[in-house]
Amino acid sequence: MTWLTILRVRLRGFLRRDAVISDIEEEMRSHIELATEANVGRGMGPDDARRAAMRGFGNPSRIRELAYEVRGGGGLEALSQDLRFGARTLLKNPGFAAVAILTLALGTGATSAMFSFLYAVVLRPLPYHEPERLVSVVGHRNGRDMGVTAPDYLDWRANATSFEQLAATAGTTVNLTGRGEPERVVAARGSGNYFDMLGIPPTYGRAFRWSDEPHAAPPVVVLGYGLWRRRFGADPGIVGQTIAIDGEPHTVLGIMPQELTLRATGAQLWLPPNLTPKELEATGSRFLSVIGRMRHGVTA
Repeated sequence: MTWLTILRVRLRGFLRRDAVISDIEEEMRSHIELATEANVGRGMGPDDARRAAMRGFGNPSRIRELAYEVRGGGGLEALSQDLRFGARTLLKNPGFAAVAILTLALGTGATSAMFSFLYAVVLRPLPYHEPERLVSVVGHRNGRDMGVTAPDYLDWRANATSFEQLAATAGTTVNLTGRGEPERVVAARGSGNYFDMLGIPPTYGRAFRWSDEPHAAPPVVVLGYGLWRRRFGADPGIVGQTIAIDGEPHTVLGIMPQELTLRATGAQLWLPPNLTPKELEATGSRFLSVIGRMRHGVTA
């Protein structure tokens, strides 16, 4: 019996209580009559036969209650009675009712908010290709994790054997002008293989390539989904056009999908790394966040 059938039977027992009880009583009478006829056939008198049938049948009231429970109405009827009793009790004590309802509302709201946060941060699967192979690669000094210098990253990228790819990003902010009021936007500088390593293709256009670093000519940009919808009206035609970033025209390469998030920086757009000579040589400037995709068979 499927859950839908069970639900239908229980609702029938609850909503048509009198009809169900009438059916049960008719079945009980039929059973007693058959047992009485059998006793008469064995040579008992009619009155003795009926009394024997009744003794063998048991307590009719208790059997009726048990049968009604099986037919589905008993549990729902008990729930209905409890709800009516609770409602009457609360109406008699409105102050207590208000406190109880407020407590339940706050408890439910807080629990829902905590679960939503936990799901978004911990439970929801990452939207990347084979996310179990992605790891954060950090610098380590004096017992503390920290960012990575540009020289370290370039050395790792050239010599690492445990990773298929290593990609780097650095958070920044830029001024976005044109198509509305000037706006300060959170951005990220990402290596040419960043999106390819994550395994997320753009919704429109293309993402960065190795040829886009260190200095793409002309300058290029990849837009995040939220910024694209809010600032550019979700117009796919923006791909290939130029927008002004820090007063310099940048060609829009592509639009990344909504599920892509860069939690470390909250970036709304991405630029090539454009590392300066000073950054390429600085061994103490730990400004890069590095992500690696482990080779198959390599464990953390």
